[in-house]
Amino acid sequence: MNTPFSIITQPVFSDLTYKKFVLVDFSSQSTESEAIMSFQTDFDFLLNYSARNHILQIQIKFPYDWTNFYKILESDYNFSPGLCFIEKKINRNFLFPSRVQPIIVLKDIKNLLIRQQIYHFSLDPSYFIEASKFKLNEYMRYLGKIVGDKKGIIYGIYMEKSLIGFIGLEEEFPGIYINELILDENFRRQGFGKMLMEAGFNYIFKEKKEKMWTTLSIKNSSALNFYLNCGFNPMAYRFYLNLKN
Repeated sequence: MNTPFSIITQPVFSDLTYKKFVLVDFSSQSTESEAIMSFQTDFDFLLNYSARNHILQIQIKFPYDWTNFYKILESDYNFSPGLCFIEKKINRNFLFPSRVQPIIVLKDIKNLLIRQQIYHFSLDPSYFIEASKFKLNEYMRYLGKIVGDKKGIIYGIYMEKSLIGFIGLEEEFPGIYINELILDENFRRQGFGKMLMEAGFNYIFKEKKEKMWTTLSIKNSSALNFYLNCGFNPMAYRFYLNLKN
């Protein structure tokens, strides 16, 4: 067994349908051909291992430019595209936008979080959980603890006392992780998303970190284009296979 794998247990407030899955991580494998050979050799083992341990999903992480592996997972093994990992190195300061401010009242983000989860589920109902089943209160407590422990921050933009968008940041290896970046659809393409991102860049520079990263649905092409326009680079993909119960 040469395939590197582990069992991942997500927190209860994860927006993914399956909170427990087998993760095969090829992101540090030396070559694409070696990864393909390893995966093809050990795939049946992974299926049997998952069945014995009552695990209903396998996820595969691999470098974004492995196009042959990408095609093999989809065409030969029925995997579906899940997440894209992207990152940006920050080596200079950014002016903090005057329209942006720290969010003090956490309940202000609640409606935008619900709408975001509805959208995620519509993108891929086999991967993301329904909004009605999303543990919103637990997630908000988690975000509040991050801010309270000074391990992150939430910045927002208000329009006539109503929150129209926010960015959530937290310390997570290998830098600062964007846990949320949500903008009301009625205020997009007006520069507000860029303001939130620049507030994040300002924060990471002040915290003396060098890297900002996040994950997003591969199917969310508009979000991916926004991040690419902000200077982020794709690093890896994570595909998934749901198994029969």
